[in-house]
Amino acid sequence: MRRIKLITLLLIGLLTFGLTACNETSSPDKLATPTILNRNGNTINWSIVENASKYLIDINGESFESTTTSFDFSVVEASVYNIKVKALSNSKLFEDSAFSSVYTYEILQELVQLDVPVVKSPIENGIIAWEKVLNATGYQISVNDVIYDTNETSYDLRSIVLDNYEIKVKAIGDGVIYSDSEYSELIEVTPSNMYTISIDDSVTDIITTNISVSSDKAIYGFTFDISYDSTNLTIIDEDINIESVVPEDWIYDIYIQNGHVMVSMTGLEPIDLRLNQLLLTLDFQLVGPTYSVKVESYFIDNNS
Repeated sequence: MRRIKLITLLLIGLLTFGLTACNETSSPDKLATPTILNRNGNTINWSIVENASKYLIDINGESFESTTTSFDFSVVEASVYNIKVKALSNSKLFEDSAFSSVYTYEILQELVQLDVPVVKSPIENGIIAWEKVLNATGYQISVNDVIYDTNETSYDLRSIVLDNYEIKVKAIGDGVIYSDSEYSELIEVTPSNMYTISIDDSVTDIITTNISVSSDKAIYGFTFDISYDSTNLTIIDEDINIESVVPEDWIYDIYIQNGHVMVSMTGLEPIDLRLNQLLLTLDFQLVGPTYSVKVESYFIDNNS
């Protein structure tokens, strides 16, 4: 009788282990199927799929991959496009989704290609700008092959922090009469520790001096010694403006003495100014026939 009980307990144990093993090796969940949302010119857009690592785009049987939820399908030359998308997983917990429904787009006539945007140079205060393109429905800015969309003729790049920039712009057509333009010429920017000074004397008796800075690293503070011709120019503290790129909790000192404006500022939390952004504006009063303003010395504290 004891032997029978032992055999029974052994069978129960094996059954329990088998059920546990089955639970531990359950099949992975299938990712949700993307939904193609719309087309903007030659760019197709689809919904975000949670837990997807990237997407596979099938265009007339040709396969492409994207880590974003949009793709320029004009890489395939055709008059009719049959497009479908599926989400891909790089996790054992999820398997690839099914393909979306097919989106079909047919070019019914030869489209007129839009003109290439003329980009204004250089990039000022971290903002890229270009001339308006007639009949464009919008614009795409490519920054190191990441696409940003806008309906304006400028784009703020200040929040994009990179070690180097490759920037180009194209105009988007309506896909009915007008096709997308080619990209503009590539603009390449490598941030470095530097300042620029520009002077605007277009307003009578006011000499506005703008100082912009950039750095290839996070910045913890600045020091500037700006000299001016005190015989022909005057300035007071209220004529010196520290721009909004400087956080409110930073501390600063301003000294005006013997034809010099000394400005120093620092903070615990660093800031990133990669694209030569405006830091200081000084409005000098012109009291003589000529003027002179220049930076005698400067220091950008970036722990380098």
